[in-house]
Amino acid sequence: MKKITILSCLLITVTFVLTLFSCDDKVGYADAPDFSSGPFIVKKEGLDSTFISKNNVEWQFLDLTIDGKQIVLNDKSIETETKKSPVGVDNIYLIKGEWFKMEKLDNNRIHISIEGNEANESRTLDFTIHNGNGFRKISFKQEAK
Repeated sequence: MKKITILSCLLITVTFVLTLFSCDDKVGYADAPDFSSGPFIVKKEGLDSTFISKNNVEWQFLDLTIDGKQIVLNDKSIETETKKSPVGVDNIYLIKGEWFKMEKLDNNRIHISIEGNEANESRTLDFTIHNGNGFRKISFKQEAK
């Protein structure tokens, strides 16, 4: 009787361990766009660069923070342009602010332009892109004049 109980406990333990290690912890999660996230330090003269993702996933702009103030993507202080996605949804591909421009070129590339900073204070630009529930925040800090 003791052998059966010990054998049953051992079998249950082995089954539990195998179940635990066989589970894929990514089930239900989307891969985030794999761009470098920074924070990138931008010289006062500005930046004009294309960033390349390490993976190829469909992504969209989600939010934007300028100098610590979160801006919704339909705010009148920025300009946006949209394109139809393959399934017919309007997606923002271009965002223009007073001193910056971000353009989604494709799923692997995003072009960032930041004008020269003539102010005596540094400025920051943060934005989040996403693929479903996979997020990537990208941050820039530009030096003061």
